Amino acid sequence: MDNILKKILSILLVIFSLSSFSQEVIEEKIQIDTTFITYQVIHKETLGEGYFTMKRYVFANDTSVVAIEKNFSNGRQNGLTRIYYPSGKIRVKAIYGNDKLQGEWTHYDELGVIITKGVYNFGLKDGFWAYKSIGTFGRYVDGKKHRNWVKKDKNGKKHKAWYWKGEFKKGDDIFKDDYVVYADTAYVISNISTGVGDSIVASNVINADIKYINAAKYLVGNYYFRKVTKDYFRPSKKLRAQFINEYVDLDKDVFKLKVSSEI
Repeated sequence: MDNILKKILSILLVIFSLSSFSQEVIEEKIQIDTTFITYQVIHKETLGEGYFTMKRYVFANDTSVVAIEKNFSNGRQNGLTRIYYPSGKIRVKAIYGNDKLQGEWTHYDELGVIITKGVYNFGLKDGFWAYKSIGTFGRYVDGKKHRNWVKKDKNGKKHKAWYWKGEFKKGDDIFKDDYVVYADTAYVISNISTGVGDSIVASNVINADIKYINAAKYLVGNYYFRKVTKDYFRPSKKLRAQFINEYVDLDKDVFKLKVSSEI
């Protein structure tokens, strides 16, 4: 008789747990870079106890597939968090510290190829970021684009831009909001409102003035040119101070070039 009662109680406990399990549908907001998506999930289990725990969630419409895994310490989200596709493939790996994104953040497609990879610091983008799916690479400081950025156009050509604390200072038009690609070239229309492109660029003819401007832009920001020039004046503090005062923009860390009236 005791065995029969134990079996009945066991069955009732299983039914009760399954019933309560199926009712607790939670909406989880998932951060994918600058956008958010919503997962409907069910809390399946909590592994560990005390200071360190890991919570596992499954998809509400398919409880056989894990949707989210979060690690906690002392009640706060810390360590690795994994987000999965409904197919079961990994979607996002993110490191948290005290409930904020803190460390490496990686977004994958369903084939396991990295779409975007970067680093967060106290919830803000910080350090090098690679937007591999769109061929864009650069650094952030306190959540703002900073210094050199590189982007590949549809033809595979590299374009560069210079940002300072989130503000676009200079660079190719491909980084601007009004960027439009010509059908057969990598060039852009600089003014969308008029719809008129640069005739020199459109015809792929670059005259001497354009070549001079491009050369000057290259020298202003060229790392090796800056390094060699600074090294040349390094033996003398006085000469180096005079040189920096006259020829270097310290705020932007670029050279100040003077255009000769004879050119």
